[in-house]
Amino acid sequence: MDNDNTSSKIPLLEDIETALEPSEESMGYEPASLDEEGLASADKQDEQQMCSSPPVAISTIQNMAVVMTAGILLPFCVFAALTKTGSTTSIKLSILLISAAVLWTSWRAMRVESEIPTQAAYNPSRRTWFGHRMSYEGECGNIPVVICATLSFVIEYGAIVSLLAPGGSTHVLCIPAFYGAGLLVFYGWHVAAHTCESTALYRMHMQHHQDEHPQEDFYGDSNSEVQRKRAARGGTAATLCELMNPSENSTNSLEHEGPLLIGTILTLVFARIIFQVSVSVLFFAFIGYTFMALFGGAIHISFHERNFELECYAWYRELRSLHMIHHMHRKNYAMVNIELDRLFGSLMMNEAESSQV
Repeated sequence: MDNDNTSSKIPLLEDIETALEPSEESMGYEPASLDEEGLASADKQDEQQMCSSPPVAISTIQNMAVVMTAGILLPFCVFAALTKTGSTTSIKLSILLISAAVLWTSWRAMRVESEIPTQAAYNPSRRTWFGHRMSYEGECGNIPVVICATLSFVIEYGAIVSLLAPGGSTHVLCIPAFYGAGLLVFYGWHVAAHTCESTALYRMHMQHHQDEHPQEDFYGDSNSEVQRKRAARGGTAATLCELMNPSENSTNSLEHEGPLLIGTILTLVFARIIFQVSVSVLFFAFIGYTFMALFGGAIHISFHERNFELECYAWYRELRSLHMIHHMHRKNYAMVNIELDRLFGSLMMNEAESSQV
């Protein structure tokens, strides 16, 4: 009997590795050479094919409904911010109802499945991958709907908190202000995790970027720890609920998450000292921050899960494309609300915008 090295592999792990490895036939393309000449030729071929394809219509009725309802909500929020009416019950109820309408229309728009086949979203032998392809195929306009859904949810939550808080004097935009401050804290933490190279924060963050999910292995197929977790699930993709477990979406290390936690606590302390925000509102803000951390962490890790349950939706693929670019360049730190990246000049919508690989 021949002594084959593969015979020592555990059958279960071998089956899982085979199941996780996408075949050339299932991906719908011919294998390309990985040298520079082969990549350049493959990219040019992809570009010609994409440009000849009709773009996907993104101005759907659902998206227009989102824009219209958001356009009604915005003046109310601006009026409440610039006047003292933000603490009146009538304004709170109005914003509550309108933000619910925006959230509903956004949700309906986000439930529309992508017209681009799933197999076109991932090409492991091409450096451009799915982000570049989707840009050419025209399906890159759904992220504003995600932002509308996020903001309307935050405003809705803020309106409910302002109505429930004792005394009735809580401003309707108090919780959205905490959300904005939390975004700035997260953005600063994420930038520091990529730039402060002498810190433990940087070293631990680079374990995710360089060891677990490097740009050439975005799904972590070659990492033993990632494969161990997949094997524990029977080789299937994790669900969103499973990924909301802190053990799945964070390092659980004070060296890594500690600075973010400190920034969040300081935000609450400053709000109490400087703006005299009530303890009850601070409690609701803390609940909001906790949900943001769990849900945001789950969405982040899901980008690295092949065949994730949200993969059929265009908005999800767009967010994943932006995160793929984040693993290739020091760009797209905000994860979801990309307007923050646009504000600070760190937004890259298409990998083709840079010649760096």
